[in-house]
Amino acid sequence: MNTSDRLATPPVHLGIECGATHSVALLADAAGRLLRRGEFGPANVRLLTEAQLIRPFRAIRAQLPVPAALAIGMAGARTSADRERIRHAAAQVWPGIPCYPTNDLETGLMAAAEGGQRSEVRGQKGRAAMAAGRLPRVLV
Repeated sequence: MNTSDRLATPPVHLGIECGATHSVALLADAAGRLLRRGEFGPANVRLLTEAQLIRPFRAIRAQLPVPAALAIGMAGARTSADRERIRHAAAQVWPGIPCYPTNDLETGLMAAAEGGQRSEVRGQKGRAAMAAGRLPRVLV
């Protein structure tokens, strides 16, 4: 099937978070509304061969329409070479589709930023920082 035959209309965006235990793919419309969610096997760029790196992407492609763009946060991606491996693997599965490769730490921090207000925030300075969107974020 030709990529253009499966390209979703209107355009959709695909976000993939690959971790040590499983991967999650979220398909959203241009307004950021969640359209579909899927769970897939684990992926860590440092532990996979080139052929193994492509497998989880093929599984996702088989279940979701072709996105207009995608972002992939993957465990183990720390260097520009790691990000290039992810981009190269994604290009084999979604040719011609723009891809933003990053690590699972960035996706975790971005998800925390979207999580809303935190009850742990105390004091006038803490509330002011929260209101201004300047709260520090920490992953443990």
